[in-house]
Formats: sequence, C-alpha cells, structure tokens
Amino acid sequence: MMHKVLKGNDIENKTHILFIGGWTKPIQDALDSGYTVSYIGSYAKHIYFDGAILEKCFYKKELDTTNIPLSIYYAEGLFKEKPFDVVVSFNETALDTACIIAKIFNVKGPSYNANMITRNKDMMREMLAGKDFSIDSKVCNNIKGINEFLNKKDRIIIKPPIGAGGKGVSKLDTGDDVEVFIKENGIQLPVLVEEYIEGDIVYTVETVSYNKKHSILAISAEVFKEDTFIINYTIMPAPIDESQKQLIMEKVMQFLDDMQMENGITHTEVKIDKQNKPIIIESQVRIGGGNIWKMVELTTGISQFGYYYEALATETIDEFRCVPSKCQAMSLSLIPKPGCIKEIKYKELANISEVVLIDLLVKKGDTIPTIVDSTQRKGSILFTANDLEHMYEVAEKICNNITFVYQDLSEWKPSLKNICKKKCSK
Repeated sequence: MMHKVLKGNDIENKTHILFIGGWTKPIQDALDSGYTVSYIGSYAKHIYFDGAILEKCFYKKELDTTNIPLSIYYAEGLFKEKPFDVVVSFNETALDTACIIAKIFNVKGPSYNANMITRNKDMMREMLAGKDFSIDSKVCNNIKGINEFLNKKDRIIIKPPIGAGGKGVSKLDTGDDVEVFIKENGIQLPVLVEEYIEGDIVYTVETVSYNKKHSILAISAEVFKEDTFIINYTIMPAPIDESQKQLIMEKVMQFLDDMQMENGITHTEVKIDKQNKPIIIESQVRIGGGNIWKMVELTTGISQFGYYYEALATETIDEFRCVPSKCQAMSLSLIPKPGCIKEIKYKELANISEVVLIDLLVKKGDTIPTIVDSTQRKGSILFTANDLEHMYEVAEKICNNITFVYQDLSEWKPSLKNICKKKCSK
C-alpha cells in the first residue's frame, strides 16, 4: 500500500506536486515554496538524499521508478485520493516515467517530446540535420556502415542511440580496425556515429523553461581528462568572452525551440568547432550532473528548483540570459587509478575554508576498477573562489591534501590542467 504521511485542511488547497525519484534539495524547495508534495521513488540514503524529508510529504511510496507500469499504478491511486497538479523528476532514470505519468493524467510535467527527442540521440540528430549548430551523424547497424562513415572523417564518435554521462561513448581514428574495436570493447549494434569535434572542453548551458519560454541561468565549462570522455573538473561561470557566450546562448535557444521544450529544467552540452561555431553535443531534460545544480546556486544565488516552482506558481518566467556571478565555483572529480584501497587521507581538506562539499563514493577496502566514463567517478570536491586565479590556487591546495593509498602502498592524488592560464595571469 502507498503510505500516506500527512492529512489535514491546511494542505487541501495547495498545488500538489508529485516527485518521481529525486533527492532532498528539490523536495525541500518545493515544501518551502508552499506546495503539497508526494513522492514515488527510492528511499536509499546518500549525500544528497535524506529519507527523513519524506515525512513531510503527503504520500510516499518506495519503488523502482524504471518500472513504469507499477509507477503508473501507484500514481493512479494517489490521483484518485488527491489529484496532483504537476509531475516533476530531476532524475535521469526516472524522466521517462515522469513524462508518461504527466501525459496520462493530463497535468504539467517534464516536456514529453523534448525528453523523448533528447534521449533518442538518433532522433535528435535527424531533427537537427542541416542546422548550423549540428554535426554529421548516422545510425549504423553493421561494421560496414561504421567504416564508410569513418572513411569520410578523420575521427568519429560512437555512442549508444540512447544514453548519457559518457557511458558507452568511444572515439575512432582513421586507420583503426573497426571490427576488432567493436569486439574488444563489447559494443552492441546498432550505434550512432557522429563526426568528432576536437577539444577537451564542453560548455554546458543550464536553463529553466516555462510555457515554451527559456531562461538561461548559467554556463559552465566541463574539462575532460585528455583523450577520454571522463570529466576531470567543472567550473562555473565558464571562462569565455562575451561574444562567444552570446553565440552559445543564441544557438541553445534555437535548439530548445526545435526540441519542443515547454516546461522544466534542461542541461545542454556545447563544443566550439575549428570555425569558432557552437555545436550542440548532447541535451537532457534534467539538471546537470556533477554538482552543476549546486554550482548554479553558489554562483548566481538562484535555485533551479525554486525558480521553476516560482514559474509554476506565477505562470510566468523571467527570460534571463546568464545571471551575473557572485563567485567562481569548481567541482573536482575524483578519478582514482584501479586497485584496492587501504586508506584515504583527506582530513586536512576540512581546513580549506573554500571547500563546500566533500563527496566520497569509495571507502577503505573497496576495489576500484578502471574508470572509463563519467558515471564511474568516485566522488568530487566542490569549492568556491573569488576569481579564476584564486580558483586554481585552491584546486592545487586540494589536490595536495587528499591521497588514496592502495594495498600495495602505491598512491594516487587528483590533478588538473589549468585551461585559462592566460586569463588567470596577472
């Protein structure tokens, strides 16, 4: 049975939001905004989710949200007792479920079409064909098709038609043996192949939309480990000049319209090609991962969740084009080498005043595999700084004060490449 938590006249007339999956912050923001909140999803405790928050909800139900039929069943039971007005999800794995529930019960929710298009990469590329912010791509069902595409390009990207977080993404160069590569890496066909845009920096644009109007809150720069698809660190605001920023925002606005984005939060990834043109790489109808939502809050003072809830309440939205930043922020990924952990030394990080969050997803005795994509990162350290120069100074101090010690007594420390030495120099 679904567990009812609260009941009373004080909540009878409030707008009712149903969360499909999630964590403490957006639920708390919704409660603080005066909404009645119900929740269907996992109760598993982690650094961003404390199940105690669910005691403030009208309903709660522990459930695997990827089980869409069962999620609909419990949503229907809730709707009969107290109809919900809005369905939200900020969870990658729960987005499809949230969109379908909102559509079935004819209430506001994440944009159904935008979610469907952005999650199906082949469909997204097909819709963007011919746009000046898109790239050549093709769905290949066999090795021959991949070889033919590779022969037309110097480098290509191979990715699953549906996916996120760099999972299953690979790069192929002219001259590589495609058949051997596919077999050795266990890649399942069909795949989406795309031309490769050079560079280790991806700009992410964080937006909130309401009634087909879009507000850009911030732009970050994700810096990848060289020659990989693993995010080394993310900085916000991105160190880009005003003209480049304006061009990125212009293309992202066009993209969101093309994707039929109506309501919700969007995280869109952009690279700059050799002609200095913004190219849309990926987009998801959710907040950015890797602490990006928290970085938006730290640098702009605006909660993406609270801002969206305000739009729902007022039925209007301020169409920002990047909110002025109050500070710099960095989220430094922890990407340790493979091996069995004997000890993690990081107590001195508590003495670095700029550190906001230490998120360790590994502990003594754990065996770390070879990390091949961003979903496998073993945590992060989030901090703020006054400016770019100060940010890299703090980052160096952090790298010097955390050490992973392995059973063989070898060690690993995080490291990073300064992408803006010219900008940071005095």
